[in-house]
Amino acid sequence: MVRHVSQTTPKDILSALKAASDESRLRILHILTYGALNVNEITSVLGMGQSRVSRHLKILADARLLESQREGSWVYYKLTEDSSSQNFSSGLLSTLSGFASSHPFFEKDKKNTEKVLSDRNKMSSKFFDSIGLQWEKVQQEVMNPRSYREKILSYLPDKLNTILDLGCGPGVLLSDMAPRATKVIGVDTSHKMIEEARITHQKNKKISFLEARLEELPIKILPMQLWHLWCYTMFPILPLCYKRLPVFSKRRGYCVW
Repeated sequence: MVRHVSQTTPKDILSALKAASDESRLRILHILTYGALNVNEITSVLGMGQSRVSRHLKILADARLLESQREGSWVYYKLTEDSSSQNFSSGLLSTLSGFASSHPFFEKDKKNTEKVLSDRNKMSSKFFDSIGLQWEKVQQEVMNPRSYREKILSYLPDKLNTILDLGCGPGVLLSDMAPRATKVIGVDTSHKMIEEARITHQKNKKISFLEARLEELPIKILPMQLWHLWCYTMFPILPLCYKRLPVFSKRRGYCVW
């Protein structure tokens, strides 16, 4: 993750303004409002060469308008999220966002970005659907899943109303969560994962399931007192999920990252 501080200097202001004074970079800032994207996805949306896009991304990152993080073999870029009143870059991003619809490429870039994200979601769902019950074995090839599950459970109080497990997969953690709560809701985008989890936990009346995209949760159906456990979140959808957190916190939610 690219580090940045809240204190803004005159140099920071000039750097941010220079970075934003280019049509291509304005387009990049706009499409990243829909979620984190890697270089290939950005080139696909904008129809530009990779070297040109990479140069623009470096300028934006140096100006602290973007943050980046490696996810597997890809580096994903997202808008900086420092909301401090002293952070000029965040204020500039907010202003630019308000005028994005006046940009001549707005509709085209929006349509292309939505297609890229849709294609990514389809590929992700296909991958996890193909894994199903083999998910445990796949994780063991990378790390011991028991170690991080025990750590996650250690953060939870003993008595909760509702636990929402986002990215529950085949539901391995749910049986350990159930004794601590009145209700446990497992959420996953993969139809196959949810099917497997339902079969495993069909006799436990405390546990229910919801097949939904994590960045588009139907928040209205959630209980007023919500304890929120986030297990398998991936970086690319974090910007969209962050926008949901204020709603959860108003419902007295609790996040474990």
